Amino acid sequence: MNTPIPAALPARTSKAAIASLICGIGGLFTGPLTGIPAIITGHIAQKNIKRSGGTLGGGTVSMIGLVMGYATSVIVGTIALLVALAMPVLLKQQEKATSVMITSHMIQMVVLFEEFESDYGSFPSDALAGQIKEDTGLTAKNTLYQLEAAGITSDLKSLLRVSRNMKGDWHYFPGAKSTGPRRLVLISPAIGDKRYKALFSDASIEDFTPEQQQQAVLKSGPDTVMIPGKDLR
Repeated sequence: MNTPIPAALPARTSKAAIASLICGIGGLFTGPLTGIPAIITGHIAQKNIKRSGGTLGGGTVSMIGLVMGYATSVIVGTIALLVALAMPVLLKQQEKATSVMITSHMIQMVVLFEEFESDYGSFPSDALAGQIKEDTGLTAKNTLYQLEAAGITSDLKSLLRVSRNMKGDWHYFPGAKSTGPRRLVLISPAIGDKRYKALFSDASIEDFTPEQQQQAVLKSGPDTVMIPGKDLR
């Protein structure tokens, strides 16, 4: 009597292959963070399957995990590298655009200051607050808003607006005259980390270093009007 040959048991899928597939899919969202583990577990699965003598399966599963692991690691890694290389250029362009914007706003401020001066004798100052019809609260950090109270402009805040790549505060040096000696009038917040724009009473505009900004503020002392940048974002 012939003894029946027992049917071969189906090969069980390698756990490493399953892990490789899961990590490979995760790499679509996390890049190399799970893409690299997909590659490692995929190679482990391939090695274990070859050594198992047919008792382990999942070769296709591990291959898919490997492909996805390599693809997501390379693609996302390349994108990250390109972004890292492009970021300094983008920041520089953003700073340049902000610098142009501040220069344009300062030029507009010159027109406002000179019109105010023709009516009140000098640029805005605490001493002139009482001569303006709506003089309540138009001293200290609100000194420049004398321009609005005098009807010269209706939206000073838009000219003083601080963009995201600017840090610090505006500094205004009151009482200057366009017809008098050349004096510092206004310093912008920092553009990036290293540059300020400075407006003078003769309508000239210069770039200031952090050291020049600090020296100007210290030299003026208590006469300096600080306009908080956080209020102008």
